[in-house]
Amino acid sequence: MSSVNQVITPQPVLPASKLSIARILVVDDIEANRDLLSRRLVRLGFSHILQAEDGAQALEIIRAQPLDLVLLDIMMPVMTGFDVLEAMAAEGRIEQLPVIVISAMNEMDSIVRAIELGAEDFLLKPFDPILLRARVRATLEKKQLRDGMRDELARKQTELGEARHLQLALTPPPYAADGVILDVALEPA
Repeated sequence: MSSVNQVITPQPVLPASKLSIARILVVDDIEANRDLLSRRLVRLGFSHILQAEDGAQALEIIRAQPLDLVLLDIMMPVMTGFDVLEAMAAEGRIEQLPVIVISAMNEMDSIVRAIELGAEDFLLKPFDPILLRARVRATLEKKQLRDGMRDELARKQTELGEARHLQLALTPPPYAADGVILDVALEPA
């Protein structure tokens, strides 16, 4: 009896079509690093890649257009990656826009600080392409799930508001006769 070894490749939760439209911002002060990371992302199937050479430029882009992921260096002139994370947190953007820090800073304090400031993940330079692929895909999949949950919650809140309005419309108007006023109070469930 012959045995056939079959390799089963797990299918990503995020379809390739969703990957190709993900908007990713690469932030690094060294042009060669930005280009290397951007080329790697293109090979992974991403087609909407923006670049910023420092933290201040990155924040301008983040504020100006919708993004799905930021790949952020820490040590940069003008504004560091830590400063970008702090600004994003202060503006309430860090909850909606995931950030993966890619830095040569390998001290545990730097890694912990980036995570505490809201970074989703931390990769050391030079980055491993396979690990980069896994982390980027996982982060985008989590973002898609969170966005879906937010959309569903907003839809349910709208439906509950409409149901409340309908229930309140069923209550009779106040009734007054012979000096007696009768009113109904209803608090929808």
